[in-house]
Amino acid sequence: MKNPITWGYASLRERGLSRTLSSAVSFIDNWWFDWRYGTDTATVVRTPFLDMPSPVKALAHEYRATKAAPMRKLMDAAELPEHKVFIDMGCGKGKALMVAADYGCQKLIGVEYSPALCERARVNLQARFKNQPEVAFEIVQCDAAEYEFRDDENVIYFYNPFAAQIAQSVLQSLERSLRRVPRPVWLLYYVCEFREPFDACPFLELKAAPILGGCEHLIFTNRWYLPRVNAS
Repeated sequence: MKNPITWGYASLRERGLSRTLSSAVSFIDNWWFDWRYGTDTATVVRTPFLDMPSPVKALAHEYRATKAAPMRKLMDAAELPEHKVFIDMGCGKGKALMVAADYGCQKLIGVEYSPALCERARVNLQARFKNQPEVAFEIVQCDAAEYEFRDDENVIYFYNPFAAQIAQSVLQSLERSLRRVPRPVWLLYYVCEFREPFDACPFLELKAAPILGGCEHLIFTNRWYLPRVNAS
């Protein structure tokens, strides 16, 4: 762990007071969450240390925990439906799933390639909900590019988990699901770093781009409910 005084001086020189304070608050937010719930989400896992094959790792981003406070603001801004099934694409250690549980989701689903992160997510969720057996959750270990959306999933969350070409495959899977079962969906993109596949997606519409915690986030919904494809 870095010396906080040394880090503070370096950050002030390089990034200024506002961003330094924002980073410090995020750090405290992460560790407070883990202390409160007995979980382990705060530690960063750099990309070279992810337990993935090299071709997959080349398209993956390092693991960082979602910050609870800005995510809650993002969820509030999205005006989500009463009945919602929340899925986190690239769920890491499960932090976003635990935050989403406070919003009355019927089910929480995490999709993650790394076996080690999947196992940690399951342990974290079990610890978080040990006194709430009614909370339904599932961690699916698979390549997000190969995940087929279930037809009740309607709130999809991203925190920069992978490269643009993987996002394109995810959106194609979502379109197939929408054609089977037309329904409104919400896509929440926490900390926007690449948005091109989402902006270019013909069935998505940007509803808001709030700045929370010093970073841009995106809220998309679908423009129309895609019709069923009749078998010929």
